[in-house]
Amino acid sequence: MHLYRIDPAGDREAVRALYGIHRAAEAAETPEGPILPAPSFCDWAAHGWSDEPREVWLGDSDGDGDRGTGPAAGGYVLELPDTGTHRVASLLLVVHPEARSCGAGRRLFEHARARMRAAGATSCTAMVLNGSPGEALARSTGAKPSLVFLRQVCALDRAKAPRPGEVTAAAGVPGYSPVRWCGRTPRGYESDVAALTTATSDAPSGDVDRDGVPWSVQRVRTRDERCAARGTRAYSVAAFCESEGRLVALSTAYVDAAHEGWASQGDTVVLGEHRGRRLSLGVKKDLMTWLREKEPSVHSIATWNAEPNDGIRRVNGSLGFTVSRRWTEWHLVL
Repeated sequence: MHLYRIDPAGDREAVRALYGIHRAAEAAETPEGPILPAPSFCDWAAHGWSDEPREVWLGDSDGDGDRGTGPAAGGYVLELPDTGTHRVASLLLVVHPEARSCGAGRRLFEHARARMRAAGATSCTAMVLNGSPGEALARSTGAKPSLVFLRQVCALDRAKAPRPGEVTAAAGVPGYSPVRWCGRTPRGYESDVAALTTATSDAPSGDVDRDGVPWSVQRVRTRDERCAARGTRAYSVAAFCESEGRLVALSTAYVDAAHEGWASQGDTVVLGEHRGRRLSLGVKKDLMTWLREKEPSVHSIATWNAEPNDGIRRVNGSLGFTVSRRWTEWHLVL
């Protein structure tokens, strides 16, 4: 395998080749979907969700010189830490199903490990589908399973949420009122959204030490800009605390332009002092009701949750979500 670094923002042919490998692998392992559409994958490969630093490499099955001549067989996206003490990198490594069992995955990993060490990373994480060929590769590198994540799916026509026009759930909690927006975060709420996004750092994280750098207003704006640039519609429902004059709960879902009938649930978070008041259930119910109204072609919504996060799992179960797959986050000390 010949490896070469690509510029995902400038080399559309190369990043589309990487997406083709990713899509083939996803279709082989999770044929029920959803699969991230090409525009979102290519934008994420180039910029991350909010402009995190990264490297993208592609591997040809044969060839020499600066760039191989054979068909693309695999590649990886490496998100590198640029702040903090623990300096944890994140790796997405993909091998085309037709190129497996010939050492391609190991070759890609060893190359990625060298790049992580050169960048000063102290450890790395990778999400691997349970029961997939990636499990054996992860184990062979010396990585350890850190945390199990559940992909849960809900058919919107069966969701246990109010129908359009019914009283919203968040409005039923005394002292709080619902707030909705589609697209970029309104300027008056950006600092609240930054605080809420920072609060997600207290979710279960296994044995991985992350620095939990607080989100800034600028990072919220960057994430919104990236979302708009790739044609993704973001729907957000929040709970506004009337006595404090700020947002204290938030749930967001994303619908890609090429969504193929799926929406993706982002974070649902409630500030610590406001938990235990069913606000997470309220904002998620309102969000699903709004999605049914605004996106009639979306039939299902998928979400990811850490298995130990019992609170959000109970909320999801009450709304009609069921577990479809399990992934494990593997952690390797470099």
